[in-house]
Amino acid sequence: MYKTQKACFSESSTINTTNYYCILFEGLFNTLGTDILGMTTIVPLFLAELGASLTLIGSLSSVQSILQAITPLLTGGFIAAASNKRSMSLLLNGISRSSILLVPLFLLLHFPNSLIIKVFFLIIMMYSCLQSMSGIIWNHLLGDCVSGQMRGRLVGTLFSVSGFITFLSSNLVKIVRDNPAMDYRTKYAIIFLLAGALLSISVLCFIPLREPGHLSSSKESRNVTAYLKELLHSFRNRSFNWLLLTNCLSYSSVMINGFIYLYAQTFLRLPSSQISTLLVIQTLGIIAGGFSTGHISSRFGSKRMLIFAESLGLCVPICSLIAAHSAFPFFLICVAVFFVGFSKSGYMGYQTHLLEIVPPDKKVYHIVCKSIALLPFSLVSTLIGHILQQIADKGASAAWPVYTVQVFIIVLTIISASRLKLIIYYQNRTRENI
Repeated sequence: MYKTQKACFSESSTINTTNYYCILFEGLFNTLGTDILGMTTIVPLFLAELGASLTLIGSLSSVQSILQAITPLLTGGFIAAASNKRSMSLLLNGISRSSILLVPLFLLLHFPNSLIIKVFFLIIMMYSCLQSMSGIIWNHLLGDCVSGQMRGRLVGTLFSVSGFITFLSSNLVKIVRDNPAMDYRTKYAIIFLLAGALLSISVLCFIPLREPGHLSSSKESRNVTAYLKELLHSFRNRSFNWLLLTNCLSYSSVMINGFIYLYAQTFLRLPSSQISTLLVIQTLGIIAGGFSTGHISSRFGSKRMLIFAESLGLCVPICSLIAAHSAFPFFLICVAVFFVGFSKSGYMGYQTHLLEIVPPDKKVYHIVCKSIALLPFSLVSTLIGHILQQIADKGASAAWPVYTVQVFIIVLTIISASRLKLIIYYQNRTRENI
């Protein structure tokens, strides 16, 4: 009997370890492929080379955001009803990620630029829709296939290694784009071929994944009315509501961080060479933060890790405010940018904490609710951008209201985070503190 229990435990541990590396390597190859694809960097340059208008290029980002917001709401019930989410992930990712390989094919066959632009837009629209669906499945499988004790470490490791990946991908793209012997079609064909190949490899990483067996969902769960009721029932979970409030506050403050490079360049008047250095500093912060937050989450719980990450996030607006009145603004902005990167992996703790506090069979509904709740707060970015544009010629001191508000929001976030449920894993035991 003892030997049987020991064998079962050993098998379970092996499966958990296999799943850990399957999800980790899927994330790493996906990150590398996505970085080379460069939706905010390479894609606009590529479309401009083909002769697309700035209005058309700008509309791509807007349409993507709309699709990524609407698709989870429309497909959440279908995803929740699927009995084998691993197979669904393989199908959706196989179609969407491998479709990128069509772009170099059209380029090398010298199709007209206007046709390539149309095909590219269709591919990206499909890619955005299917990836928003597979993102829900990825989070579901993370909760189902990896033990709670290992989730924080997995996400932390993913963020740490992604820092090195960013260096690698940027250098690869730079080598290709700076090659004078190739025309623009060949250059972008190579870039999209690399991106498509790496994204396709990421799909293969899920083949050995072992998903726990579940009973097939009933047909009633596919009913639209039943699906909407499940979404509304998600808000009856008090722990989930505290998580949602904390995440919304945090998301608002993070949106302001996106303008720190604009602040350094436009308000503090730092030279372009120092701005480039800041990009390196942020990458170092991502690497350091990934290892640190992953360890803290696994050992002390995601609640304490979130409090830690949000507290360090206070350094960003404080250093930015002091930099406006300092003789050494570059040093202070370096510190601020380092903590922007350091805290990034910590913010993934909201997703791992969600997996800890909701019923296993209701994860999809809560993930959809969370994505819908965060959508309006993305408008904070547009508002802050408008405010900074209006005061850009008034000097660095004029930005103090923005960073003062950010300090206030982060303090509220820390207070709200202190109300989250504390869950700590001790090998095979779990301790909860409501």
